[in-house]
Order: sequence, then C-alpha cells, then structure tokens
Amino acid sequence: MVNLPSPLGPGGHRLGGTLADLSAPGANMVWRSIRAMRHRAPGAASSGARREVFSAALEQSEQLFTSAANAGYASRPLLLFYGISQAGRAIAAASVKAGEKEWDLAKHGITADVDGRYRRLANLGLHDTKGGGSFIGLASLLSSSTLGQGVPLGKIWCTIPELRPFPLESSNQPLHPFLGFSLQGPGERISDGEFRIYGWLDGVSKRFLRDDEERKVCEFISHYPTLTGAQEAGNQLRKVTQSFSEGECARISRVWVLKSPPENVQEWSQSLTTPYAGDERRYVFPALDGSDKPIHPLIAWWALLFSLSMLARYKPAKWTEFIDVDRSPDAASVEHALDCALHVCPELVHHTIRAVSSRRDP
Repeated sequence: MVNLPSPLGPGGHRLGGTLADLSAPGANMVWRSIRAMRHRAPGAASSGARREVFSAALEQSEQLFTSAANAGYASRPLLLFYGISQAGRAIAAASVKAGEKEWDLAKHGITADVDGRYRRLANLGLHDTKGGGSFIGLASLLSSSTLGQGVPLGKIWCTIPELRPFPLESSNQPLHPFLGFSLQGPGERISDGEFRIYGWLDGVSKRFLRDDEERKVCEFISHYPTLTGAQEAGNQLRKVTQSFSEGECARISRVWVLKSPPENVQEWSQSLTTPYAGDERRYVFPALDGSDKPIHPLIAWWALLFSLSMLARYKPAKWTEFIDVDRSPDAASVEHALDCALHVCPELVHHTIRAVSSRRDP
C-alpha cells in the first residue's frame, strides 16, 4: 500500500491517508458530491424557481459550514444551524413530494425556551411553533415526528448515534435513544400457521433486564412506531447484556408473529429501521411527539443545532458557562456535538436530497 499525503478539510479534518481511503467520506468530499448535483438539479428542483433556490441555498449552506469549521465553540452553533436550515430549503425544493405550497420554506417552525427555568442543558425545552414553519414543513416531507407540545433537549440528544459516547448530564428523565436492530436468522413457520421472526434490539436500558420488567419493556418499545408487534421472545431466547461505552445499555430479544412469511425477510427487517447518512447504517428511532412516525435523523440534528444557536445568540453569558470545561459538566459533550455536526450533517443532507428527489423513503 502506498501512503500519500492526506489533504485536510475545513477545521483540519483528515480525509484519508492511503490510496484505499481517498474516497472515504469527509466534509470536503461530501460537499464535493453535493456540488456535483447542482449542474443537473435532482427531482423537483430540475427547473424554474425550485432550481434557483436549490442551488443558492446549497451554496449558502456550504459556506456556512465551512465558516463554522473555522469558528470557535462560542459562535459555531449559529453558523451550523443556519447552514442546516439553508440545506433544508434545498431538500424541500428537490422533494418530489412537496407541492407548490409546501416546498418554499419560511420561518423557523420551532421554539427553544431559553428564558425558561433550567439548570441543566438536558432540560432545555423545545416545541413546535403554532402556524407551521420550516421545521414542521421539512419534517412532514421527511415523514418525521416533530416535538409537539414540548421535548427536553436531552431526549433529542440521545437519538443521535454519534453523541452516545458523550451524553448530557442526566436529569432522571425517561429517555428513548436510537436502537440497533439485527435479525436472528430467516424466521420460522410454526405448526399453527404462524410465521415468527426473531430479532435483537441493541441499546435498551439495563434497568429492563430483570425478568419481572416485561411490562416496562413493552411500554418502552411503544415509543418506537416501527416496532409495533414486537413481543417477548420467551425462554428460547433470553435477554443478553451487551457492553456499551456508557455502560448503561443492553441487548434484548424480541419476536414478531406474522400470519404469513414476508416475501423477503431482509427487506421486512429494513422496514423497522431508518437509514442514517446512507443505507449501510440503519437504526430504530423513537417518536418524540407521541405520533406514529419516528423522528428523522436530520430533524433531530436540526432541533439540536437550533437550541444551541438560540442559547448562543440570546443568552451568550449562559452559553459561555455551558461551554466552559472548568465549570460545566456538559462542555465536553457540547464540543463533541459541534465537532460531529461538521461532517455528519453534510452526509445527512446528501443522503436526504438523493432520497426525496427519487421517491425513496427519506
């Protein structure tokens, strides 16, 4: 293998060090792929006003993210939020699902209670804005839940895979994190005419592991719309613990009982999950507003960056305290989130544009 000098992206992020990883996704490479879409805009953004918005909004988004990579944590969330907001306009313009009254996004559509009473960042409340707006409109186009009457930031935080190693300081609120899912074989036909499919759910709190906690497990699973019909697997497949970095998660087995086998068990299993910045990574996400739709990963990042940007903009003294590693237990977590956003959000934008412009499930 020949080692080559590794180019640096915005903020000094390495894009690769060998011939094999030159095509590995990095901030620069992803933005280059997004730019490659603009000469022949996809989906409904192929012509007219939509094409103009698609191109201009993506140019602004890229410039904002590039500027964010060179900004300190005190101001970075402002640039990141408006970067993802402008990307949302491009996504809506390209969406084949969006009608003439739906693609041109306006207003925020989300509110953060930065003036409320909260001592911990995890307790900062966010909710939908009455009358609609960009957040609600984009969520609708992505078949995503929103925030309804109110969701604390801590609940949004734990739905984002990259943030698992650095959770916000606990506030003892019930959390419903993203879950991993994997099949346990191809399934089996039972003599009574039922077809059973067994699967693992990864990331469930260890407090559900005791044999007498099945009722709590079912209540926990009810917050995940795509897991409807999941039942306890019984004595054949016991709950098995699995170690995670934060030491609080576990793996449990579930069984789905169907009247007839699906045409393709693998495709059936994918219907339980949502792709995360590409089809290779898929997770089970909760609904944060009690609806029958899981939150879309881009919507979760949108809400998180909005909340941090509102703090930085309107409560600069409090924001400065939250990012002070000598005073705040959440400072390192916030730094991690703002670093991750630089490369994760462009990947999500790229994947989502491709999905909404080709009639695929976003």
